[in-house]
Amino acid sequence: MYSKIVHPTDFSPESLPALHASHDLAERLGAHLTVCFFASPPVSAQTDTITNPETGETRDIAVELEALEPTRGKLSRELKILVTEKSTSTKRLVGFLEDMGADLLVMGMHRRSGIAGWFTHSITEDVMRNAKCAVLVVKQGEVAETSSDEAGGAAG
Repeated sequence: MYSKIVHPTDFSPESLPALHASHDLAERLGAHLTVCFFASPPVSAQTDTITNPETGETRDIAVELEALEPTRGKLSRELKILVTEKSTSTKRLVGFLEDMGADLLVMGMHRRSGIAGWFTHSITEDVMRNAKCAVLVVKQGEVAETSSDEAGGAAG
């Protein structure tokens, strides 16, 4: 059974199916969910907000998360903000998973086709190769409802 689920996100429209799936799984399995919001420099992170010193723009990530996926029932959820360059995000995420003792990572995959698919770097594929925990990839637009029995059977 999975007890520590991690979901990395940037709140892009393409990442929302995996955000919703991670919440559904955590709630059904009674697991703790950590949502990792990834931001790129030059932003700086505070507890639940990020600030771009160049523009002065501040985003309240906790408020955005609650708007996209409200806390429900007895779901145990926390938010972590990781500021990292895209080139080091795989290494940073894999290290975070190990430090947390995560046993399941739920992440999205952006669809790329044709030539772009061959030459575009895929963070999801890199994480799948390097993570020591189970990885569930949710393709954009392909989230299906799963009964509690099915979720429990898949986890065991």
